[in-house]
Amino acid sequence: RGMDRAQIDIGVLSLPGPAPDNQPTPEARMKVARSMNDLYAEAMARHPKRFRVFGRVPLVDPDGAVKEMGRMFDDLGFHGIHLPTNVLGSPLDDPKFDPFWTEANRRRAVCFFHPLDWPCDPRWQAHGLLTKIGWPADSSLNVSRLVLTGHRDRFPDTTLVLSHLGGMIPEFGGRLGWSAGDLKCARNPEEYFRSFYYDTAGGMRAPFIKAVCATVGVEQVVYGSDYPFGRFPYDPADPGPRRPPPDLVYEVNRREMEALDLPQADKDKIYYQNAQRLLRLRPA
Repeated sequence: RGMDRAQIDIGVLSLPGPAPDNQPTPEARMKVARSMNDLYAEAMARHPKRFRVFGRVPLVDPDGAVKEMGRMFDDLGFHGIHLPTNVLGSPLDDPKFDPFWTEANRRRAVCFFHPLDWPCDPRWQAHGLLTKIGWPADSSLNVSRLVLTGHRDRFPDTTLVLSHLGGMIPEFGGRLGWSAGDLKCARNPEEYFRSFYYDTAGGMRAPFIKAVCATVGVEQVVYGSDYPFGRFPYDPADPGPRRPPPDLVYEVNRREMEALDLPQADKDKIYYQNAQRLLRLRPA
């Protein structure tokens, strides 16, 4: 009903958070991953025209991750994999995750990154700063490592989708391309950054969306809602952590898109055409 009111035909479901990787045993991690994916599959079965899914795998256990990935794609018909930007503090380019990446690369999987908390200086914890700017920082760190370490050259057939317009990547792509730091990538880093997809979720303002479109190309930007999360702007008279009603999250994001100083044809690419191409969806 919320999607109907927001005039959204198809929603791609995914769930951020450390589960299943923060479970204590391989058996528990697999149980949580399978349970999450089964719930997604049930939702997609109930509403086959309305939902697509990015599933979860237990990355801490590479063999389990490969096994659940096969079930997701071969049995459940999912459209991609939801990945955290760190796995209990470990970067995604760590060699221990190579079995996962090898299989994801073989399957030419779409991989959607969403940030998580990470071990940090206490200064990040105050005033919600870990979520507000620490998460985009971790997104930027994760993707930068995947590029600069040569990871993308080893696994080039996966497609990466970055939440929250990629954190600082679009703004600092040129800086990340400096030759300092013993880079391992085969090409200029900016070339890799322009090949990723960037979603608009997370309170992104229209001028920044436009700037990202100008930086990576409007064909690489996809509409994201962050549903059902979101916050009202800070009000000194009522400074509590108020959440808007879930449907209002759609409205807030839609308002920024409508204010976007781009032709309607480009907005249509962001709203649905780029996602149709990315997820191989037939036009409505």
